[in-house]
Amino acid sequence: MAAALLLLLVLPISLLAALAFLARPRAAHIRLKGRHFFIKEGSNGIGIAMATAAAREGARVSILARNLARLEEARAAIQCDSDRSDVGVHAIDVRDTDAMARAFQEAGPVVGARSRRSSGTGSGDTH
Repeated sequence: MAAALLLLLVLPISLLAALAFLARPRAAHIRLKGRHFFIKEGSNGIGIAMATAAAREGARVSILARNLARLEEARAAIQCDSDRSDVGVHAIDVRDTDAMARAFQEAGPVVGARSRRSSGTGSGDTH
């Protein structure tokens, strides 16, 4: 009788513990190697940090901003901090949809279906 009561107490507690373990939040790891990321405002701040992190993980990155000189400095920094030599730069105003389309076309052969656009500006334009 005591064993049955003990089993009735232990079993639900064990099940709850197992559910808590299985439902715990975990960091998602997205494989970046082999993908191509277009990062707006990639010449400074969050944009260059995102580009550097993606390049370190093996992704090809293209950074977009208006100032070509700052883009070239950012490219050199990203190449120095990662083993990627193929960092693309596009000096464009990202609000210009035609310029954005040209940037995508220029990188077309290497983009394929596994490309991602990312925004360092928080505009919600991440696809």
